[in-house]
Amino acid sequence: MPLDSTTALVIGAGIQGAGIAQALAAAGHDVLLVEREAIAAGTSSRSSKLIHGGLRYLESLQFSLVAESLAERRTLLTIAPHLVRLVPFHIPIYSQTSRGRFKIRAGLSLYALLAGLGEDARYRSMPRGSWDSLDGLRTDGLKAVYRYLDGQTDDAALCRAVTASAAELGARVAVGAEVLGGERRSDRWLVRLRWNADACVVRTRTTLRSALPCASGSSASASAPGRLGTSVRQTPPPPSSTSTRSISMAISSPQTSTTAPCSTPAIA
Repeated sequence: MPLDSTTALVIGAGIQGAGIAQALAAAGHDVLLVEREAIAAGTSSRSSKLIHGGLRYLESLQFSLVAESLAERRTLLTIAPHLVRLVPFHIPIYSQTSRGRFKIRAGLSLYALLAGLGEDARYRSMPRGSWDSLDGLRTDGLKAVYRYLDGQTDDAALCRAVTASAAELGARVAVGAEVLGGERRSDRWLVRLRWNADACVVRTRTTLRSALPCASGSSASASAPGRLGTSVRQTPPPPSSTSTRSISMAISSPQTSTTAPCSTPAIA
């Protein structure tokens, strides 16, 4: 798999990078996704494992956010039932609870409404006789228990599936490739990579860093002109366009090294 040039270079194969690569590949762009360690090696394998609509955001009146999140949850439940499933959650109401029964019922009712009032949106009050069967629930002062459903996933498996989908759509995926740095040359970025202990160069119109700002070898601060700088929100040009844009990334300045174009076997 030659890695010497691409339209968009995506750095970091967590769920953000995998999703970006998938979307760009689906739109017809030439995409290279590089990952230093392993797919979902960082935060994307250490999440809450939830695919939820954000029940708590109703309290701050973020209705559109909750509706959008619930729509995404419904889509994932439909297209990836092997990765996303509904699990029950219980909300206990105690005599000293700051949010009483009325407020919780109102929130769950609105949550169900925004979810489309489907089977996955329903909630119910648990009968008193079932409280003892709920493991770990303290029953002293307990006034009510509400049960509702939300989504759960294997976050690492989900990330791997999105990465595989990106590859099927034409993205090149290189695991074990470390970004050393880069510089702007005319209408391109020249990005230096270390691949199998060898240094090489990738020419790209657009660079997108989806790795954590605190990742080793990177910096969230602005870089000097000519280096890969701070992140900006732009999109690559259409496949047929001759114009260029750049989405820069924050990364520390590398040491000078001898580099050559990359040409390696595919690793996905």
